[in-house]
Amino acid sequence: MDPRIQYLFAVAPTVLLLAVMVIGIILAVHRRRQQPWTARLVIPGLVALAANVIGSIAVRTYARHLSYDRYQDATVAAQHLAVLHSVLFFLNYVGIALITAAVFADRGVIRIGRLTIGSSDRGAASSVSKGGD
Repeated sequence: MDPRIQYLFAVAPTVLLLAVMVIGIILAVHRRRQQPWTARLVIPGLVALAANVIGSIAVRTYARHLSYDRYQDATVAAQHLAVLHSVLFFLNYVGIALITAAVFADRGVIRIGRLTIGSSDRGAASSVSKGGD
């Protein structure tokens, strides 16, 4: 198979993933007035994940074009690649953590039986328990 076609098939899912991230950022910007905390968390989360995807492509391209003349050059290049992969892993972790936090941000009051989650009014919970007995 032609190497250019192989490269196209390898990059196509990445381009689609980046398109989904850009659409997510645009939607978060448009909805930031209705859900400010969600937008504040999801925008940097998607930017971190996009940086991870773009960085992964850059590291693969960098690694493909390395030339090893001596043993020392190979070890130094391997150390650089290890550091770059560690930074990309950290970006991935931060992005997933921020998006996970965004899922639970800007939620209203959740009531499960007598338990109220998300309310800052402590008097309402005590009145519910007194009135129910």
